[in-house]
Amino acid sequence: MSYVPVVIVMDEQATDRISGLPDEILLRIISFLPFESLIHTILLSRRWRLLWNQTDLVLHGNKEDISGAVSNFLAGFDENDPMRNTRKLCFHFNGGHETLVSIFAPGEVLHLKFSSEEPEGIGLRRFSWKLELSSHFQRDSAFFVRSLNLFSVTHLTSDVISSIFSNSHLLESLKIVRCLGMTSLRVDSTVKLVHLTVLDCPQLQSLEIVSFKLKTLRFRGFFPVFCITYHFNLTDAMFDTRQGLSCNVPESFPFDPVLLTIKNSEVLTLSKWIFEAFICPSLSMFRADFQLYRLKELWWIDSSLHRENIDSLISFLKLCPSLERLFVTIDPGSYCVNESAAYSKLIGQRTRLENLELVRLEGCINHDSDMLSLSEALQEIVTTEIVTVSSSSVKKSHLNSSKRRYVFVEGEEARDLCKKHPHMGL
Repeated sequence: MSYVPVVIVMDEQATDRISGLPDEILLRIISFLPFESLIHTILLSRRWRLLWNQTDLVLHGNKEDISGAVSNFLAGFDENDPMRNTRKLCFHFNGGHETLVSIFAPGEVLHLKFSSEEPEGIGLRRFSWKLELSSHFQRDSAFFVRSLNLFSVTHLTSDVISSIFSNSHLLESLKIVRCLGMTSLRVDSTVKLVHLTVLDCPQLQSLEIVSFKLKTLRFRGFFPVFCITYHFNLTDAMFDTRQGLSCNVPESFPFDPVLLTIKNSEVLTLSKWIFEAFICPSLSMFRADFQLYRLKELWWIDSSLHRENIDSLISFLKLCPSLERLFVTIDPGSYCVNESAAYSKLIGQRTRLENLELVRLEGCINHDSDMLSLSEALQEIVTTEIVTVSSSSVKKSHLNSSKRRYVFVEGEEARDLCKKHPHMGL
């Protein structure tokens, strides 16, 4: 069966005939829309939002019924026959007090979000979660999911998720967000998992990862005890731990395995306190020979741009000889350690940055003075022309042997330069 596209052209004076159609016809129309366009229709009006809700498959049952409901929801999906597809499942359980919203997006991407009528923190139970992703092909698997995004999994639902996806041998990307009560997490995927993201799980104290092919690891929250196995392919690492240490991380936490994890990264996010508290002591074990030879983009998060903070940044940059783009975010609420960074000045003291092209600074109160202080400090290690970007200006800095001069960059060039670091906005 082939479908003929219909184009409707309306002038400003014409009547909105589309909105005047019955719901049954509108539902048939939107069933043919690509998923991205379908999502955008909810922004048109309240009626279109209600239509999106009418495309739901709404079911009721017990917690034990979730696995079958999700499996059937995915198994019945046919990308080539939009008329028989439902993109969204709402499953009410626990007497209707809890809801699972499941959305299946193109590219075999599944979003599962749990919600409860109870306020957060009421009756919250701590739990440990072990998520094992099978390396064996299961012939009875009725569906395939390549990317799985999990939101607000609790002690009641973690075992359900584990049972549903234990046979997901094709799962390549896993995202776990805001799982309150989760104190430990082990993700075990010996074949396929390439991307792992864990965000905003405030009770998480330990994170164990077993993966042969992991290339992306993005973490945001309190710094837990990390145990990472088979990490040598990692090219993208994010440690946004501006909140500080998890309550059970010892001061003598062995950071060497984590340091080796990020060694081959090309994109990195790091909170400054990690450098001072963990990396500098670890580097003494490497006799200052350690460097991030492949790092191209760095997002550095700090609480201020005082002189000692800039010194720490410069010391870390000496470990990054191939750096091309530097993003610095000043968050006054970021965690700080009381350690002095003076001993870190010996690290990579002969390194020169010959490829740095862009420095972007945000979050400062005194943008111009802070940018000037940072730019002057960079002269110590930068040999190229760089462009400095702040929220108030875009300036091209020519590093000459005599004086520095700035040239304002405008138009398309400025917009291109203002592109954010890949980890910003997660």
